[in-house]
Parts: sequence; structure tokens; C-alpha cells
Amino acid sequence: MPKDNQTSDPLLKTLSKERMKRLMEIDSYLSRRGREDNPASIAELCDHLGITDLNQRRGIRKNIDSLWELSESDESNFKMIRVSSGKDRSVRYMIKPGHSLFRRTLADLFGRDLTPVEKKLAHDIFHNLEHFQIPGLRHIEELTEVSASGPSERLAGRICIDLGVKAPERSQVRLFSGLFEAIAARKVIRLHYRPMRNISDIESEPSSILFCPWKLKLFGDRWGLIGMASSDSFILKFYLDQIVAFEDTGKVFMEAEVQRLDGIFDNIIGMDAPRHLCERHPDPTGIEEPEDIYVWVDPVRVQYLRSFPLHPSMDEIDDDCELSRELREKYPGLPEGGSIFSMKVYVNHPLKQTLAMYLDRMIVLEPESLRLDLQQRVARMHNLYAAL
Repeated sequence: MPKDNQTSDPLLKTLSKERMKRLMEIDSYLSRRGREDNPASIAELCDHLGITDLNQRRGIRKNIDSLWELSESDESNFKMIRVSSGKDRSVRYMIKPGHSLFRRTLADLFGRDLTPVEKKLAHDIFHNLEHFQIPGLRHIEELTEVSASGPSERLAGRICIDLGVKAPERSQVRLFSGLFEAIAARKVIRLHYRPMRNISDIESEPSSILFCPWKLKLFGDRWGLIGMASSDSFILKFYLDQIVAFEDTGKVFMEAEVQRLDGIFDNIIGMDAPRHLCERHPDPTGIEEPEDIYVWVDPVRVQYLRSFPLHPSMDEIDDDCELSRELREKYPGLPEGGSIFSMKVYVNHPLKQTLAMYLDRMIVLEPESLRLDLQQRVARMHNLYAAL
């Protein structure tokens, strides 16, 4: 938010947390009155907010004046309507539907005809925004409910773009956009790509595959595409920088065929899914299960992992918890302090690589096989440095 000396906007000046909260309340109430086409007086607004103090009512008047001034700006998308009552000549206010500061409904967005791709994109954006604690987005659950029962009902059942905090590289924007349209339209595409071993060899001949794209997903700091091979229904993953191009085959796939992709990466770090999850009919003897991982974390890294866990399932175990006491008794050599964290994931190469980044601030306790693997890495690293 700009500082006071960086803006002349009356709304943004002295925009304290309390004032922001009050503006959200005013915006919500007047937005509803706008959808009802029933403007409200200052007295009605104050009654709704439970304000009886005369000075506080003057403050509401100042808030309304600031909002009205913002509404008058040609550059603002915010639109407040001010009307005068014929009887008592009092001024009444409402906010034009779809033009509030904090509140948007998909009904407002779909006031015009949108393409199926636009509808799908709008739904996915609103669905994903609920994962971010952003002031003003408190009505996000309502938005997704509207989208599920409104014009985008056919598309509301799944998410085909997994929004992250990292935008695709500039060189990948057109590819990203094209793949999204193919996903939303359930198109079977011919995907041209380079295997990971040849990803940097731009002279190498790309491979190709008939592919049913299902979702764009952010893996770490790289965007990837997941979907299903058209030939044998095997689930495959490609980083965007592997993909050279793709072509529309003119065919579509049934959603039911690839719905098993939903949730496939819930217990996985990175893109390396176990083979049995990728096969339509896996061998029962080859089925793996995610494991409970327990790690001790140095006090220096505890707060960081509380804010940025290695996986959504990662959670700090309370010191007073019986499990925490059992682990500390089992491993009496643990340093004092710190915290024990748990997560439930498949043990794969990306997990080991991720844990290796914290080797000087973290101890893997269980499972034993994972701990021994990392101990061997530490030993090899020690021998390499000792040889110097």
C-alpha cells in the first residue's frame, strides 16, 4: 500500500487497519443494496453497523465522501451511485453491482457472454484465491458457490490450473496460455518435447506423444504439465521448458478417463510419482504407500519451516505430545531445543534433495532407511572435503 506522502488519493491516505475494516463493511452493505437496486441513507448504514455515537456517524460520512471521490475518478473501476429522495430530499447511496472495492461475484463477471475458456479461468482463479489470506477476499467461498451453480457449472467440477506465486517465464507465456485452453476444452494434443536428459540440447530431435492434458501445476519454482498418454492411459509429467510445441488433433477426451489424476500429487514432493499411481491397472505387488517422516529441526530453521513447510502435510509436533516425548527418548543424542516436524509423503529423489538442503540444520529421525541414505550422503561429502 502506498505511503501517505506517495499518494493524493483520499481513500489511501491514513488507511489504517481499522479504517480498512470499516471500508470493507460499508462496501459490503452498499454492494448488497446495489444488487437490490435499493439505495441506503447514512442513517440506515449507521444502524446496520450499530453506530450510535454522533462523532462516529460523522466519520461514516467522511468515509462515504472518500468513496464517492474515488468513484468520480475516470481511472477508477469503483462505481458508487448517489441519489436524492424526493420526499425528505435525503441523499442515499449504493454501489453498482460488480464495481465494489472488495466484493466480486461471478454473477457480476458473467453479466456478459464469456467463452468456455474464460469461464473456466475465472472459476479457477476464484477457487484458488481462497488459499490466500488476502483482506477483502472473505467472500471467496460464496464466489465459488455461485460459479458452481451458474454459467460455469459444467466446468466447476475440477481445477485445471494450479495457481502459484510464480508466473511462467516470459518465453513460456504463449505456451502456457495455449495449454490452458487445450485443458479447458479437453483437447487431445500431439505434444512435442525433449526428454530431461536432452533438455538443454536444442539441436536434438524432439519426441512426440498423443497426450490428454489435465492440469498446469507449479512444482517448486518450475511450471509443469500433467496428463495422460492417449495410448495406454499412463500418467505423465512434463516441465514447461521440456515442451517444444503441441498441435490440436481435433479430438476430445472424457473427463472421467483422467480424473484419477486429481490428488495424485497430494503426498509427493516434486513430479516423481510412484509407478503404481501412474498406471491404470497397477500390479498389486508393486503398490507403495506414503511414509510418515519425522525430522528434528534446529531452532534457527523452526520459524522458517512454520511459515514455509516442505510439504502441505508438514506439521510441528507439540513438545508436550506423547509422540514428541517418545522420539526424544528414542534418540537421546538430539540437541537441546529445536522442534520435531512430521509429514506424510512418498520417499523419492526430490524429497531427498530437498532434505539435503537442510542437512546442517535438520536431522532425519524416521524412517530409518531415509536417515541412513542421508547419513551416507553426509559421509561422502565429508570424505570429499577431507581429501582437500
